[in-house]
Amino acid sequence: MMTEEKRIEWLLELQEHPEQLTDEQLQQILADDEMRQLVQQLGFAKRAFKHDALKNDTPDVEGEWEKFAASHSEELTNAARAEDKLACTMPCKEEEDESQLEILDEGERLRERLRVGDGTSGMGDGTSGMDEVCRNYGDWFPTAVISAPLGKVQLSLSYRRDIERPPYANLTSSTIYINRYTFQSGNPYLLPTYTHSLVLNTAYKWVNLTLNYGRIKDAITMSTEPYPGADDPLISLVRPINSHEAYDRLTVIASARPNFQLSILNCQLKWHPTWSVVAMFQNYKSPTATGEVVTLSQPWFNGSWRNTIELPHSLRLSADVEWATKGEYNNFRITEPRFVGSLGLQKDFHLRHLGQLTADLRCIDLFNTNKTDAILFGYRDLTVHNPARRTFLLDLTWKFNEARSKYRGSGAGSKQKARM
Repeated sequence: MMTEEKRIEWLLELQEHPEQLTDEQLQQILADDEMRQLVQQLGFAKRAFKHDALKNDTPDVEGEWEKFAASHSEELTNAARAEDKLACTMPCKEEEDESQLEILDEGERLRERLRVGDGTSGMGDGTSGMDEVCRNYGDWFPTAVISAPLGKVQLSLSYRRDIERPPYANLTSSTIYINRYTFQSGNPYLLPTYTHSLVLNTAYKWVNLTLNYGRIKDAITMSTEPYPGADDPLISLVRPINSHEAYDRLTVIASARPNFQLSILNCQLKWHPTWSVVAMFQNYKSPTATGEVVTLSQPWFNGSWRNTIELPHSLRLSADVEWATKGEYNNFRITEPRFVGSLGLQKDFHLRHLGQLTADLRCIDLFNTNKTDAILFGYRDLTVHNPARRTFLLDLTWKFNEARSKYRGSGAGSKQKARM
């Protein structure tokens, strides 16, 4: 038990020089019931004496919290803002224990907060903060297919509901430095993307035509926002977000894959060309830096011509060209057309019982024209420019023991490994 003289001595020390009290002395104060009640009553009396002196200078806690919430609203996801979960990050007044005491001495805060009883934690009941990062993927994904020949044409019509979970790299909460004006981070609050697809496939010999209509919800795309808390308004944060609204996308793909036998200088050659054309239409809605919502619906086209020629002595020659137009994809507006050409040569070396070694030498962007110019729409518009880069690659592949074991699995976790 603490003597009356000791209580008075520590009480005066607590009021005059609280920073000189040790942790053991503070624990003794909290352990003594009479001392704790006396400190509590003294704290209430001190607040009452200061109330009239403060008058209009009394800190407006609610007002300051509203200012803080407004300045950090960009850090919250759309779902958190819609459900008004911002208030859950602070203790509720009704649940705050009345015996909580903070002793202030002329603007100096006591090194340790004195508490009696239990108060609400920063995340409410400890589970509300996890609602936005915990996911339950139990759902139905129906599929229906109808296929039938129409003369020499094969037709199939299918419906399916798909899910695309966010890659783990997009779920990180860390931030990386891009340049003096740009930072990039992940988003642990990302939702999976759901797509309702209606697909019509037609095939005639080596010609194929595909029409794919999709209704896409919570598509994952990149967004640019002012960096939270930055003094320089030019500093931006790039991070993945879910689309604000569901949107429609129509993709038309036409391709042809014939095979030709050629004879040049008594050499038998096999030529495998592939021609393909892709057209995409959408009605994606994105917010802009002005606060308005813009509908990105300009169609985008892509065409490619890929060739593989089988030469004697296990040689293969590949030559590809690809061309893309201006257009809009998700919240990207491609402002310049793109052209790229590639050339490659492959050689197989048969090593008998050691397997097979394949050497692949390629030149990517042979004409040095593969540049990208685009605008990324969001709360802050970002101009993207990737210059052309001619690249040379040498890939060596050694295949051995290729006999497939009957005990080998079928790769059920391949999709999960792809997310890594």
